[in-house]
Amino acid sequence: MKNSTTTTSDLNCKINFNNILTRFAALLMFIMLHMGNVAIGQSIFSNTITGTNPNNSNPYVTGQIVNANITVSGIGRGSQIAGTDANDRYNANGWNQYNWDQNDYFYFTITPNPGYEIDFVTFVYTGQRSGTGPTNFSFRSSIDNYSADIGVPTATGTTILLDNSIYQNITSSITFRFYGWFSSSSGGTFSINDFTFNGNVNSISLTSDYFRSKTTGDWTSSSTWESSHDGTTWFNATLAPTVAANTITILNGHTVTSTGALDIDQVTVNAGGTLATNATLTNSGTLTVNGVFKINQGGWATGGTWTYAAAGSGLIFNNSSGSYGVNDDVFWPVSNGPDIITVMGAGGITMNVARTVGGTVQNIFHYSVRQFNNWQLRNIVPI
Repeated sequence: MKNSTTTTSDLNCKINFNNILTRFAALLMFIMLHMGNVAIGQSIFSNTITGTNPNNSNPYVTGQIVNANITVSGIGRGSQIAGTDANDRYNANGWNQYNWDQNDYFYFTITPNPGYEIDFVTFVYTGQRSGTGPTNFSFRSSIDNYSADIGVPTATGTTILLDNSIYQNITSSITFRFYGWFSSSSGGTFSINDFTFNGNVNSISLTSDYFRSKTTGDWTSSSTWESSHDGTTWFNATLAPTVAANTITILNGHTVTSTGALDIDQVTVNAGGTLATNATLTNSGTLTVNGVFKINQGGWATGGTWTYAAAGSGLIFNNSSGSYGVNDDVFWPVSNGPDIITVMGAGGITMNVARTVGGTVQNIFHYSVRQFNNWQLRNIVPI
């Protein structure tokens, strides 16, 4: 039998190798934990700044690449610095020699179009200073009136993170300023040679959008809806529709319930869809029911024109206590009324007006319907 001998050298190698593995694992874990803190974005505004003396324009916009759903200023400069000739960069002199000056800066203004918001990720740039140019720099924004520094800018360039929550969900104009100071001569120059703002530009709902249901839910919850600026391209709604919306559609398989007083307009309930109310529902325009309109306990409906599909449309009464008095109500018109009537719950209904039901009346308890002589029926389906 062979003897196994482990030398001191072998032990040291194993220990060193284990140390390496341990450190590598710790480094990998660190990277994985922190990668989630850096959002993924794409270029939304950039310019490589090429050409003869770009400084002659204030702001400079030639060659910039801009996301289609934002507008931008280009790169411009403050009132106390002056453009200085230099090719392929945006160059200026007159930087304060001693202190930060609120008028010594380059600026970038970015504005999302209506119906869009910006989530910023980074600002990336390269820069260049002359031997007597500014040595101190600050990057700030209009969000806090240019009071706080963002990142640590340098003369030659860097990446500045903009993933702070205050630079997310931007729905109005924002201006970034790049300040410079502490030059050793008023003629000292500093330039931005190229820049890129990275981030994401996302659709958000407008009150005037088209809306359609995406699931069963409360009318006032944005998560119930999708919206569209043009009626063609749809995205998850960021607000719930109101009377100011364009057309509103409740799709097949979805029940949308109004739990509080609600004013609506231009609503269509598709076949297989249901609009329900637990409170006062005011139809300020037209409402077309190809599916079902349901009145729950405490519900009521008033307002403009209600039209039901000739076949398959329904009206459901679902009051658990107290008979629901049916009068000359807009939700049950004399013509173009519901094809199917369903009475649910012990409360029942009292027919105070005459109505014709072309389809069926179903789920009627023996004590649920009063003034039965006001009905003109074809089919009754009791439980």
